[in-house]
Amino acid sequence: MSNRTLFITLISLGILSGLYYMQSGSTYPSKSHEETVREEIEKREMNESGLETSENYQSATPTNLPEIKQKIGYPNQAREKGIEGTVLIRILVDENGQYKFHKITADPNPLLTKAVEMYIDELNFTPEKRNGVNVQTWTTIPFIFSLQVQE
Repeated sequence: MSNRTLFITLISLGILSGLYYMQSGSTYPSKSHEETVREEIEKREMNESGLETSENYQSATPTNLPEIKQKIGYPNQAREKGIEGTVLIRILVDENGQYKFHKITADPNPLLTKAVEMYIDELNFTPEKRNGVNVQTWTTIPFIFSLQVQE
């Protein structure tokens, strides 16, 4: 799968998930939805790289994502302007599970993206393992901003 195809697929996934929430009347994207989006992204990345899911492969997983999302919160300016969206960030994770670098792959609004980028380097991960060996890898994490309050 080419990078362009992957990018278009990720954007489509973000748009479809936004439409789903608008039509379903759901209040706030649930953790299970975020996990589903992340799993789909990882599945596409694995298919692109030719890796197969097995006991010989363990993907890099964020260990402190809830704390980072709490720090990010919802930018006041974005809230006041009614801005919503999903920021997708592709992160290079080293063999020790540390953040090294990131790329923005979906930027719904600079206010949301800037909020995520302020704390993204504080993410820690369990390192990816291939055949029992820690390796450097890329992983993609969605940060979903929705103004609807969960009741």
